[in-house]
Amino acid sequence: MIQTGLLESGVKRIGAEQEMFLIDNNFRPAPLSLEILNQAQDPRLTTEIARFNLEANLTPLSLSGGCTLPDRDGGSLAWRKSNPD
Repeated sequence: MIQTGLLESGVKRIGAEQEMFLIDNNFRPAPLSLEILNQAQDPRLTTEIARFNLEANLTPLSLSGGCTLPDRDGGSLAWRKSNPD
């Protein structure tokens, strides 16, 4: 990837992701990821491994002063969209 120029250079960024495990009222795996993704319609949410896992990816931020402000790009909004209750 470096040799073909697919990685940025000269810019430092930081990002984060949150893994979520979907369970039902009995704490058993709930295979609902595709339904949740369809309802949320948020490109930051994606499937992860199986139908009972989701991943929320926050938008990368330039690594500079103030880049760690909480919820700067609406990470909690992605969580709320994936958790309608």
